[in-house]
Amino acid sequence: MPAVLSAPTLSQVQAWDSEHLTTAATQWTNTATVWEDAFTHVGTQMSCPGGRCGKGKPQRPPSTGHIPIGS
Repeated sequence: MPAVLSAPTLSQVQAWDSEHLTTAATQWTNTATVWEDAFTHVGTQMSCPGGRCGKGKPQRPPSTGHIPIGS
């Protein structure tokens, strides 16, 4: 016979320690920031391969996210 599970009471839920969730959320936010910064850096560097752009102007236009097909 399967065990019968009952839902916790409101006071039991309110008594739960949720600090680990706050800590995890902070860690995920920090990780997301690192990834966003890395992608921004790579995107910025794409228009200046090797950092040789001369007076801050890109050697080629930045990627638009698609490759035109045909001419």
